[in-house]
Amino acid sequence: MFDKVDQLGVNTIRTLSIDMIQKANSGHPGLPMGVAPMAYVLWTRHMNVNPSTHLNWKNRDRFVLSAGHGSALLYSMLHLSGYNVSIDDLKQFRQWGSKTPGHPEYGHTDGVEVTTGPLGQGISMAVGMAMAEQHLAAEYNRPGYPVMDHYTYTIVGDGDLMEGVSHEAASLAGHLKLGKLIALYDSNGISLDGPTSAAFTENVGARFQAYGWEYIYVEDGNDLDAIDAAIELAKKNTSKPSLIEVKTTIGYGAEKQGTNSVHGNPLGEDGVKFAKKSYGWTYPEFTVPVEVAKRFKEEVQDKGEKSEEQWNAMFTAYKKEYPELAKKLSDGFSSKVLGTLQDILPQYNQNDSIATRSGSRKVLVTTPL
Repeated sequence: MFDKVDQLGVNTIRTLSIDMIQKANSGHPGLPMGVAPMAYVLWTRHMNVNPSTHLNWKNRDRFVLSAGHGSALLYSMLHLSGYNVSIDDLKQFRQWGSKTPGHPEYGHTDGVEVTTGPLGQGISMAVGMAMAEQHLAAEYNRPGYPVMDHYTYTIVGDGDLMEGVSHEAASLAGHLKLGKLIALYDSNGISLDGPTSAAFTENVGARFQAYGWEYIYVEDGNDLDAIDAAIELAKKNTSKPSLIEVKTTIGYGAEKQGTNSVHGNPLGEDGVKFAKKSYGWTYPEFTVPVEVAKRFKEEVQDKGEKSEEQWNAMFTAYKKEYPELAKKLSDGFSSKVLGTLQDILPQYNQNDSIATRSGSRKVLVTTPL
């Protein structure tokens, strides 16, 4: 069940995003305003992360904002969850040298797992992350020691699912039965230049079912309980990846909600006032209500710290029982070369004759974990 604080949390995500974009006079408000409910439910009820140790916990859940143009949403979530993204950082959205660039960048902003922007790229990398989790679990888990046991979540939009690379990646995910991969589909029916019906009318759910995915439909993108139930259902199916189609309203609460006008343009001063009034929002700009901050601390930070502590205790025991496996896993995550270059790189003689594709494969694939 969700309460008034949860709804206030959803609107906090929306208003932080609106304020960031308005101050920068640049950005995409439509996605954060429409997707805030599913992001809130995912992060406070399901994501297993520990912001206090940043991205150092090996078994944390992974989150990919495939629709990278909606970066204001991600930065709002990172700030609320306790990552090293301050209110001042939010105020510097899209400014030169800031921690909050227009599209998320891995290694630049605390909590960002991957760089996204080009549509289709994020969901494809999420597939790769889920492949890695499944491979590492098979390689390193032992009875009583599920050292690799986490989910990969991604939020995707219509534009992502139009791109060919997403089709290829989704097909592979279904083939490999990546049951720890869950994609939440922001299905708002609007693109930059108008309704998606002008060019994109396929049955997305049927397509993903044909790929071998579980398909779940949520009719109302503001129904927190329905979103929560859908994610729970997806998590239970560990033999298939899951696509949760959530019908949302782009720019929810804006005067021009549901149109392409709110996709990639700041709302303007009057538009901001209109949206905040529709939310019943009476706080100054860039405000996080105390009760919302408390809820995020309890549901994200405190739970995450406890989860990592439990995992660390398990891994300590695992190291004693399986020292070689533990060392190999730790070395891999620390980017240490396993063995010497002479051991892992292919060797060639001057007169060797080999197809370019075969040579490339040998150079690119050495000794993965």
